[in-house]
Amino acid sequence: MLKRLAMAMVLVCSGTAARADTAGDCANSKVWPEAIKACTAIIAKEPRAGWAYINRCFAYERNGEASRALTDCNKAVELEPRNATAWVNRAAAFIAMKNYNRALTETNRAIELDPRSAVAFVNRAYANEQLGDRARAIADYQRTLEIDPGYQYAKDALKRLGASEPVQVRPNPLRTIGSISISSQ
Repeated sequence: MLKRLAMAMVLVCSGTAARADTAGDCANSKVWPEAIKACTAIIAKEPRAGWAYINRCFAYERNGEASRALTDCNKAVELEPRNATAWVNRAAAFIAMKNYNRALTETNRAIELDPRSAVAFVNRAYANEQLGDRARAIADYQRTLEIDPGYQYAKDALKRLGASEPVQVRPNPLRTIGSISISSQ
């Protein structure tokens, strides 16, 4: 009896580990075919797992399969319409297909849902740049850096466009109230 219980525990635990690895690969793998395979396995078991469609969409786009990415992004938006990442990823699929006007629509929706999404702003900047709207592209690249000062692609794009990075204003440790200076620390 004890031997059967131990064997059952091994089977249950190994199955749980396999599911955890699959979820981890779907969510985190940068080896795109591996991520696609893992997400596909999850979707087969849980067809309403919006997060798996979001991640597989991204993996397809990174793997150069824009039309498959778009199919998954459409499903992701259907399942999770308030998830900004689903809209950002759909914009990336449209960018890969060189449909920059549609990418703008998608990034605008992502920004409505998450106004602090640096990826949404950088994608919108890129779409504007490709459409020849330099001023809007620069503004969005600068906004990207306001949100995420280390976003290298935005820095490089501003340099390429001959624009400057936004000035980072640091709070003054001394602030004045009337004629009295006080420390904010």
